[in-house]
Amino acid sequence: MAVLFVMALLGLADADGSSLLQTRYSPGESEKDLKGCLSFIHIPKTMGGSIELARLRAAGLLWTNTNYCLGRLEAAGHHREEPGAQWGTCDANIPCSHVQVNEHHGMHCSQPDLFNDTWCSAWHFPPSFDPQLVSYYADICDSFCVVRHPLDRFISQYRYWRKVAPREGPGFCSAEQLELFAMKGLAKQLNLLAEDCHLVPQVYYAFQDGNPQSKRICRHVLNMTDAAEQFPKLMQRYGLENVTLEGVHEHDPDDGCGEIAPTTKTIELVKQFYHQDYTAFGFV
Repeated sequence: MAVLFVMALLGLADADGSSLLQTRYSPGESEKDLKGCLSFIHIPKTMGGSIELARLRAAGLLWTNTNYCLGRLEAAGHHREEPGAQWGTCDANIPCSHVQVNEHHGMHCSQPDLFNDTWCSAWHFPPSFDPQLVSYYADICDSFCVVRHPLDRFISQYRYWRKVAPREGPGFCSAEQLELFAMKGLAKQLNLLAEDCHLVPQVYYAFQDGNPQSKRICRHVLNMTDAAEQFPKLMQRYGLENVTLEGVHEHDPDDGCGEIAPTTKTIELVKQFYHQDYTAFGFV
């Protein structure tokens, strides 16, 4: 059942060809239409850590091993903050329908009826899979997210995978190894919650049902390539000028491989698996 559900979602019709990034917001959009708070939808491998750190720093807090952001026990109901007070990992208000809390790894969410016993970190869980999250990100506050070219994002995930589970030998830095990673992670991907949701297509964070033709969950969609320019403009609109990316830099993990040129097969697998991301966000 879960596999059929996921395959059905991945087969939804593409958008009508218009790029969401071209209409993420207009300078002429009425400010009175904006909600009084702003939440952040963390799409894995799209500079989410930098954005969370910027929000944390603006509140005069530091991201350390003892910081409440990492324990996440507050998200089980022990502590609440005003909506939008913190983002992503540090958002103690994320209201998943199905929750597990781990003392060391924080809060995790799932939809057991769809994905069996697979869980993701709460701040990585795609809101389109949980009606409570849809309401949280679309109704209580406005929300924003950052999207990234699917191929760059996938290669970033490969580097992350090598970083957290080091593999030895020059073969693991090869284009062929990257292709094998794509074949295992994409061509055989039957559970979208695998790898802590790091491989989930970005449309599942931006739209209900992951369908670009459905209602938007993420009101403001920024492109990672020009986020440095667009981010401060968005913050200014919500009175968050003190939330700045200056001095906050998140780089892909140094896996010792240097540049890896993907094979034609890898590119094809990425385009096939993330075809709706390419269309909805105007990537080529």
